Amino acid sequence: MTHLNHDNRPADRASDSTREYFDQVSGGWSERYRNRRFRDRLKNGLELLPEDPRGLTLLDYGCGSGVLTAALVQRGCHVTAVDPSAGMIRAAEAYLAEQCPRSDRRYRLERITGQDTPDEAYRQVDYNGVYCLGVLEYVADDQELLERLVCLLKPGGFLVLSVPNAGSVLRRVEGFVFRHPTWFFRWLGLLDHVTGPDSYLHHQKHQYRLADLDRRLLKQQAIRTAARFRVAPSLLGLERCSRVGMTMMVRYETRDRR
Repeated sequence: MTHLNHDNRPADRASDSTREYFDQVSGGWSERYRNRRFRDRLKNGLELLPEDPRGLTLLDYGCGSGVLTAALVQRGCHVTAVDPSAGMIRAAEAYLAEQCPRSDRRYRLERITGQDTPDEAYRQVDYNGVYCLGVLEYVADDQELLERLVCLLKPGGFLVLSVPNAGSVLRRVEGFVFRHPTWFFRWLGLLDHVTGPDSYLHHQKHQYRLADLDRRLLKQQAIRTAARFRVAPSLLGLERCSRVGMTMMVRYETRDRR
């Protein structure tokens, strides 16, 4: 795992800053799924469902504007969707009301405090599966979150993670651009989503290597059953290479702990 230390702010202050960032972008978050990167993440995540997911109880941890939640509900799942951003929860309420009007309320939304206290409602349920897409890298204590999510799974349940791939050469290029924004922005005028003051990289705390994730999850009695690399120029399928794809989506399955 790679740690990204952008400044010396206390962890709780950084967490507040991250929530504020997602509050600010929440209004247009669903529109981002017009972008290939977001569409591919959704598609790949859904492909990691069991063959017949109807009736499964799932947790969408860090649900954003509810796009994944809606897709899971439309496939017959019962979904608890949580997020620390008030803006994202409001966006999810509106999106789900539009996309799942006849779902018989097979979903429940909960804004979590960010302190993740044991009495929060979503923690009182055992799930068949947990999705945590594009979240782990923003959490100060990512190990604690991993352990908590695995503990919420029923025996034989699955966990799907989408995280930045620290082994990607394109991630290294992105990091260089981020650390030298003035030079790149002034002379090339490119990559403003990386060099701009509102770049998500200001809030990203970790990047991951697959072998490290495997070791950490194995300690929680979870074994990897699938791994996909994505996000890169699609020429010749290079994004599927572990040294190129900027993001990896990994599925783990818990052993029977009874």
